[in-house]
Amino acid sequence: MIDATNWRAEQALRPAVVTRKLCGGNRSQRAAQTPAVLASVLRTIQQRQLDAGDVFSTLLRSPQPITALARSLTT
Repeated sequence: MIDATNWRAEQALRPAVVTRKLCGGNRSQRAAQTPAVLASVLRTIQQRQLDAGDVFSTLLRSPQPITALARSLTT
């Protein structure tokens, strides 16, 4: 079933928006991209019902983090 509105998407973004407003916003493009990428990765981990600790542990120990992340999210 497809929702008639984007309420769920807006609610999923709400914590990131509140955090950005509380800390005074982003002062550079990189500062804006970092939490966006992290939020995306965390949401993907949650939707795939993976353990965030295992995924980040794999990322931190891997010589090629992007490959490790892709591998851990597809298995």
